[in-house]
Amino acid sequence: MESETATVVGTAVAHVNSLLDFICDVQSSEARDQSLKVIINSAIDLSRLLRVQKACFSIMMPMIEDHQRTMFDEESMEDIGGEDEDTLSEREISCVTFPGIMKAGDENGERNHLINIVTKMKVLCAPD
Repeated sequence: MESETATVVGTAVAHVNSLLDFICDVQSSEARDQSLKVIINSAIDLSRLLRVQKACFSIMMPMIEDHQRTMFDEESMEDIGGEDEDTLSEREISCVTFPGIMKAGDENGERNHLINIVTKMKVLCAPD
């Protein structure tokens, strides 16, 4: 399993580097590659840990499309702009900076109707 993981990590690093090379002037370096490998390996470890749980964990990420408005939802979102939460209920989302994590079910993998938000999405609300 380690060799397959190393292959996937190497492919992901190469893909991220190709994207970064296209959008910025900073050249790839061994230090950047090593940092990317650590981040990707941590993500893989977290994914594996969540997959063996009896409850079902999933990532929450709203779709933000040009023709639709995505509004702030205090139950599943947290504003990173530092504004008072009372003023955010009718505000549009400019961007999502970090996904949320949702858990369905209990510790025995039963009662999937029970849904808990483990981590709220981090969002930036549009200016008022």
